[in-house]
Amino acid sequence: MMTADSVVPDPRGFRTLVANGCYRAALDLAGKFLSANGQGLDRRGLAGALHTHKTLQVWMCRVALLVKLHLHGTAQAELEAFGDFDRPDLYFEFHADIYPEHTGSLVPFSLRLLHAELPQHSGGHHESLDRLYNLLHACRKIESSLDMSLSEDSSNIQLSATEPSAAQTLWRSRSVQVTYAIANCLVGL
Repeated sequence: MMTADSVVPDPRGFRTLVANGCYRAALDLAGKFLSANGQGLDRRGLAGALHTHKTLQVWMCRVALLVKLHLHGTAQAELEAFGDFDRPDLYFEFHADIYPEHTGSLVPFSLRLLHAELPQHSGGHHESLDRLYNLLHACRKIESSLDMSLSEDSSNIQLSATEPSAAQTLWRSRSVQVTYAIANCLVGL
């Protein structure tokens, strides 16, 4: 049986644990990574902890593992510390010294989707539907901006000829993904 200590503490080790079905060990490794980055279980989502795209990806993996292991209450408790993912420290602009060329949210879309779907696992279908419809609205708003040749945040930043098309495809697929999640939640009512 593999443990978090039996692999290299990096993404490759994490993938090895998941690929071998060692989900609790992967969960432990994610916790160790977050603790080593000032975001351990005692500091989850707290303002003052340095959020990076890497730590938020690990949070997404951790929450996905908690859902996989049917630890929905724990997953909800860990995500509560992030609120609605709209705090200033969850944006690239807050960390301009680290990400000088980036704007927008550090929070992965998949973490937002997990956050929206999570309440339905504990009987909170209506809360999930509210979150999912809010997420769908955000996706469609970004699609609309891109359709008008604006950037995702509706600014007049010039995009290359291929950027709008790639971004449009991405956001349309995200809208479809959220729509499927809404349908799944409605089926569960």
